[in-house]
Amino acid sequence: MNKVIQRSKVLAGFLSFLVPGLGHLYIGQNNKSVKLLIVSFLFILIHSSDFTYSSSVYAYLLVNILDFIYTIIVIYLCVKELKLSLYVKLRKINKWYFYLLIYSFFIAINSIIKPSYIIYDINGSGMNPVLKKGDRFISKLTKKVNYGDIVVFEYPDDESLVYIQRIIAMPGDKIEIKDKRVILNGKELTLNKLNTDMKDNLDELYLSRDISIYEEHNNKRSYSIALDKAKFSSDNYHEISIPKDHYFVLGDNRNHSADSRYWGLVPKKNIIGVARYIYFTTNFKDFRKRFNKKLY
Repeated sequence: MNKVIQRSKVLAGFLSFLVPGLGHLYIGQNNKSVKLLIVSFLFILIHSSDFTYSSSVYAYLLVNILDFIYTIIVIYLCVKELKLSLYVKLRKINKWYFYLLIYSFFIAINSIIKPSYIIYDINGSGMNPVLKKGDRFISKLTKKVNYGDIVVFEYPDDESLVYIQRIIAMPGDKIEIKDKRVILNGKELTLNKLNTDMKDNLDELYLSRDISIYEEHNNKRSYSIALDKAKFSSDNYHEISIPKDHYFVLGDNRNHSADSRYWGLVPKKNIIGVARYIYFTTNFKDFRKRFNKKLY
């Protein structure tokens, strides 16, 4: 014989918040609970899929908004069921340890099925003009990189620190820098000066400096860099050969970036991923220009 017992609306709503569908199990709506739990599981799969992150920020926002709306609706429906009657018929499956088992299952699935993308914040100015302080971007977790890719990596001298810079030279290449110009395998990378508003490209710290924005071309990739007209020790760098599984990286703010010119090459094992696009920025004055800006 099924036992009739009173249920808490607060606890029902809380369980639905933890795992949409779990609250319905708590109030005895077992068949409906199974269907809702399946949908919750599908949302986990969608969150970890390439679709959510790879195409654009709009896909990322759409999935998160739909997930949020789904959770709110499930909480509302669960509490609404209890408004009709606080007393429900329970079966053997309606035990606290079974709720804990389902919750633990979803926590484990979230840990096992990890997204192939990760979100980072920009805290420095070394990647001006492409990235500015306050930008938040999504990075694809991969060790496959190419010329011109903006990569996230563990700083070789202290792997607790995460850096973001651009791949300039690959294994097997020879690279040197003369008078601010990069020479790759004996050929100088083409630079085209851009006429652009400095405020759109530089953090406030550098607006007073005599800096120009250029488009640099590197193996069919082009991207913007900032060059300071003042003289720096980093304007020149002796020729080196890049060994296997190592990369030479530079910040786009060439004269104001601590990169391979100062501390050496990035081992492949240290690479975390490749930047895809800006999904949010606290630079609200040019939010439209930076929102959903592609970085590849």
